[in-house]
Amino acid sequence: MRKLLNLLTCLLFTSFVEAQILNPGFELLNTDSTLMNWHFAGILSIGMNDSLLDDGFILGKSTDAHSGQYALELRNAFNITTNAPVYHGSVVNTLPDSNLYQGFTTFIPISGKPTSLQFYYKFSQNPYQDSAKAWIRIYNNAQIEIGYAQIVFWDLAPNYQFMQIPITYNLINGQLDSIPAFASIGFSNLIHIAAGPHVGQRTLIDDLSLGFTPLSVPVLTSDEIFCFPNPVRNTLFIQNTEPAVSKTLYNQIGQQIIETTGNQINVSELTTGIYFLRLNSNSKQEIIPIIKE
Repeated sequence: MRKLLNLLTCLLFTSFVEAQILNPGFELLNTDSTLMNWHFAGILSIGMNDSLLDDGFILGKSTDAHSGQYALELRNAFNITTNAPVYHGSVVNTLPDSNLYQGFTTFIPISGKPTSLQFYYKFSQNPYQDSAKAWIRIYNNAQIEIGYAQIVFWDLAPNYQFMQIPITYNLINGQLDSIPAFASIGFSNLIHIAAGPHVGQRTLIDDLSLGFTPLSVPVLTSDEIFCFPNPVRNTLFIQNTEPAVSKTLYNQIGQQIIETTGNQINVSELTTGIYFLRLNSNSKQEIIPIIKE
């Protein structure tokens, strides 16, 4: 069993790293056919009697995908009444559906130190010199920003192109002073205001991923932490010699399920499958795959 768990630790940690962006290929849909885990983000600034110039929709799914069936598509819109563009975009978040009245967070849990945001894009530029923007922010456990990357692109890309944005971290004496714990990722269209009211821009995004390098911080060892039983049906017990260890349980797509500082986790209501337990103690961290029977 220990050999099996060691193999799962290796294989499933790799899977967890690749799956940290929720719905990265835009293949998962809500019951209303909207993109799961990708919400509208922007400032609508539209009055009830305003006249809006749009292009059918400003955020949705497209069947013109790099791989699979769907991609994220952003279009532009213009408020003719106020003579101003409708600033908008999309951010990944922890709730599947797009109900803006539900509380959701754009802080997606990550493990390791991402060095870049990677994706494929198509950009059909119109004559008005519009552009598009991609960005990622990295936060520590206190949700303080410690890293950032952004790029604005406007070159015509009628076919999918690969884009890689390097992440710059806030370093002290050349070292990170805290461990990356969350990421916030988004895309938006930028309208050239001087061109006046217009539509026509298409920005397609697909197949997101994070580039990683090993994180040079200590990890909790097997002598400091022990979880049992594993596989587990009802209660997972955690023994640790390192003080003040916080425990967070995630599912396979990186959604936070349970967070506690206690030494027991009730998993009886969880569905059968693989979960990941992240343990943090000051400057140390570890991720342990948990099998729910």
